[in-house]
Amino acid sequence: MTKKMTILGVAAGLAASATACGPSTPLPPPELLLTSVRIVDVERGEIRDPVDLSIRAGRIQSIDPPGEGPAPDSTTQELDGSGTFAIPGLHDMHTHLWSRSELAQTYLRYGITSIRDMGGALDNWVAWEAEADSIPVPRATNPGTIIDGLQSVSFFFTEARTADAATARVDQLHASGVDFIKIYSRLTDEAFFAIAARARELGLEFAGHVPYSIPASRALEEGMRSIEHFTGIALECSTQGPANRRRIADILAPLQSDSVDRSLLVDPLQEVYQLERWTPLDSYDTTECPDLMQQIEMHEVWMTPTLVVTGDGPAAKASRVEPHLPDWPDWMHGMMRPDESTPLLETAERIANLRQMFADLDARGVRWLAGSDAPNPGSAPGIGLHHELQLLVDFGLTPLESLRAATLHAAEFEGRAETSGSLAVGKDADIVLLAADPLVDISNTQSIRGVILRGRLVQSR
Repeated sequence: MTKKMTILGVAAGLAASATACGPSTPLPPPELLLTSVRIVDVERGEIRDPVDLSIRAGRIQSIDPPGEGPAPDSTTQELDGSGTFAIPGLHDMHTHLWSRSELAQTYLRYGITSIRDMGGALDNWVAWEAEADSIPVPRATNPGTIIDGLQSVSFFFTEARTADAATARVDQLHASGVDFIKIYSRLTDEAFFAIAARARELGLEFAGHVPYSIPASRALEEGMRSIEHFTGIALECSTQGPANRRRIADILAPLQSDSVDRSLLVDPLQEVYQLERWTPLDSYDTTECPDLMQQIEMHEVWMTPTLVVTGDGPAAKASRVEPHLPDWPDWMHGMMRPDESTPLLETAERIANLRQMFADLDARGVRWLAGSDAPNPGSAPGIGLHHELQLLVDFGLTPLESLRAATLHAAEFEGRAETSGSLAVGKDADIVLLAADPLVDISNTQSIRGVILRGRLVQSR
């Protein structure tokens, strides 16, 4: 007899890019067998008829019509997936996971089997992944510490102001085994160009915030792999851009010293944030940034908009995050709850212009990635990615396009499309079982009934 488990109440599933296949020679018994599950095909944009999905050695072994796959034996764990929809494991392409005990299981509970940690402790990830067989941890890529132009304000920032310092930081990070380089907003142009040059020499990609000191179009010319939070876009596409860039340089100049009291950085950096992110939207106009628009139309440009933290005002952010605060310790509440004591940064007109900017970028072929930026104001770990998927639809994507941003496109961006991003024979068995069809309503990604990571059932409801 097989070891049989039933997932009760599951009604929807994910799609695979492989067709059902009967092996020409008998395959060994699966280690895990999902029966009568419907696959959401994120490549073709369709829901497949029910199939049996056999898993062995962490990979999808076969996809067959019900009852026609490899025969299970006494070692096979069998799951009845009747009425469920199977999607590829979700990727959160912008998050900060520095505590396994407080965060890793949450991500898995929400179907997030891969993350791009955009600034954290690389040593932690090395240790955690070594234990992946005994303690489930999402797959991850990690840049180690973030390179910035101001003094370090937390353990995951490091400072580089000159070309020599920037080159040395890249060398140090490369030697430590990082997957890519994460850059931040306050870099000087000298440091940025040194990072770009050294990263190219070492075969490392770099991504993150477009520094205030250079146009976004120039960052893309230098090979910046992805732009996060729309940084630099509004600033380049605005009549206010040149004046705002000069004002930002004036504000940052006296702060670029380790002798500056950290408490004195808060107000100036809040003003800088507004000058870069929000006030340029008052005069947003694509005719102001022809070089950027041409870059986007001619080349593959990836962006992670993190709409949960950039797409609307404090009230909307608070409404998303408040129900989830009780799940987390008090020290995280201050990170996730919008600060109502600061001036209102977002106006209805600016948000409307932000939506127009999203539409303009989408029309020119930007490739979107889904990221939560959790834990940050308006975004709670795990659920934040599902809120992001909803906002991507609200901003104009179809449910399929939104889902692709967290599955197929994420895998393509990471160079893992042959093993991840869709459900097909030979690919990683990272699978989420849903109770409702996400192509009908993207909020159905929250109807999770089971999560499989590396071929093992790690969550079930």
